[in-house]
Amino acid sequence: MGQVGDRLREERDRLDLSQADFAALAGQGRSSQIRYEAGERAPDTDYLAKIAEAGADIVYILTGQRDPNPMPAAARVSAAPARDDEGDATDALPPRLAEDFALIPRFRVNLSAGPGLVPAEEDGGDHLAFSRAWLRRTGIDPRRAGLVRVQGDSMQPAIPDGALVLVDMGATAVRAEGVFAFSRDGDAFVKRIVPVNKARDGRPSSVVILSDNPLHPPDVLVGEDLNSIRIVGQVRCVIFDL
Repeated sequence: MGQVGDRLREERDRLDLSQADFAALAGQGRSSQIRYEAGERAPDTDYLAKIAEAGADIVYILTGQRDPNPMPAAARVSAAPARDDEGDATDALPPRLAEDFALIPRFRVNLSAGPGLVPAEEDGGDHLAFSRAWLRRTGIDPRRAGLVRVQGDSMQPAIPDGALVLVDMGATAVRAEGVFAFSRDGDAFVKRIVPVNKARDGRPSSVVILSDNPLHPPDVLVGEDLNSIRIVGQVRCVIFDL
């Protein structure tokens, strides 16, 4: 059990959480967390399920093998929270957790990785809490971020049908290849955009819109055709099975 406890502590450190705050995510106290990490007590399945929702790599904790897609998110919050002076949603979290986590809203209508859907309206009743430390390291302003569910198979395997994506709405300039959420002709999409040539002002003069699934053909936009798309933001994180 000692190795499990050691790896549990590693995951807590990776998520930049104190023992008390990490235990609180699973509805337990600091004393239980101390026993788990010391190998004095084995965590039960309910505890493991809850810390998995908080972004802990359960596969690594139990086996020592890293999950290639650990989720850097904290707990799901079902109540509609208020926002603090900086615009972050906070009231659905305990005060100590609000210092370490920012609530990112989910959107009711899906962005599409297939034929296209009407751009989403914010669903204020459902949020996910992300580590502020992770957001800072990734350069994401939580006040300008949102979660949307992707439909379709065009971005598989990187983004499977039904996955949630974290969209950084502060990143609207296509300076390098990346996966972006954008609207075009009234529809919304998640696709990979590759700038090909740059104009004198540094902006791309042409781009290739790619699907990771080779069954979907690429699309090339040149010159004035670039005005047909509006970049909503860059996809910075994919969250599976929520």
